[in-house]
Amino acid sequence: MATGLVEKLNNISEKVVTRSKESRALESELLSSTSNKEETEVRSQSGLSSKQMICSTEDRILQNEQLGLFETIPLSNKDVYPTLLARLPIFMPMSRSKQKELLDEDNYLHFSTPFGSGLRSGPLLTTRDEDTLLALERLRSKQLHGQVENLPIKISKNLYNLDDSGKVRVDIVICTVTMINEELGITDGGENYSDTLHSVRRLANTVIELTTNKKARYLGRCKEGGQFKLLDVRWREFDEDGLIFVQFSPVVTDWLTNEYTFMDWKTRKALGRNETAKALHRFLCTQPRSYKRNLKELAECIGLKDDNKRIKSRMSRACDALKKVGWLQDYGFEGTGRKIPYSLITER
Repeated sequence: MATGLVEKLNNISEKVVTRSKESRALESELLSSTSNKEETEVRSQSGLSSKQMICSTEDRILQNEQLGLFETIPLSNKDVYPTLLARLPIFMPMSRSKQKELLDEDNYLHFSTPFGSGLRSGPLLTTRDEDTLLALERLRSKQLHGQVENLPIKISKNLYNLDDSGKVRVDIVICTVTMINEELGITDGGENYSDTLHSVRRLANTVIELTTNKKARYLGRCKEGGQFKLLDVRWREFDEDGLIFVQFSPVVTDWLTNEYTFMDWKTRKALGRNETAKALHRFLCTQPRSYKRNLKELAECIGLKDDNKRIKSRMSRACDALKKVGWLQDYGFEGTGRKIPYSLITER
């Protein structure tokens, strides 16, 4: 009987080794087209190149799956963004210093839109941070399905509801800062590397509390109170090597799976640093090609804070930018801004 047990353990070990080799081969193939800078494979303080660290992390995920800690599902749909998140002013088209003026005495940012209301706590987020989030979503590699205590980054049972099998689903990313910057279309030069590093930190420390009329649809994974995180990050070796292990929260993972909008990433990048245009583009991606919305309500949805006249002017410039890159066909305004409120009409 002991001999039979040893044979079974040896078979399992051989399978793990085989799967590990296949994983390394696949990772090597996927990374073969990377830039010359990555081909140089600068060694980290741990003595491993970034490619080797990623493969090593992939191997550990594979081994934990073989041990039955969780199930992994490959992901292919990368050009998506949570629809509800795109309709809320979580990432505001203004500097962090200006956002400070909007915080309450507890440093919460409150928002109210036709699609939902709530508050954001934690670091002040801009459209630059949303760019980082979009890049991470595009770099997602796998979805894990398992018990919360078995996930690579353990999460609180007090925040999220479990499915019928007593488990949760989370999307993961294993990448480097350089890979995020390449997705953003920027180099590691200047302050880009540290900017992206700090941006990931801000995303990991953000908590959102949300109320919506469609609670079962959007917040079914939340406990009472509708509070959730965007993502969690494993920080080991992070500062020294730039290796990032990201685990999206069950709520965001559910949205990326079931409640998403296709995001035109090429257009987003073409808008450069035009924050208002990026925020407007994000919102309009969730709407029909021919669309009309009260200008004040639209400003609330994208987080644009100003008087009516300046809001109209900034929206006009944002629409001009979207026309210039070929995403918007035409636009116009209705109303007087007094008795008849302004409305923005767009045609894609």
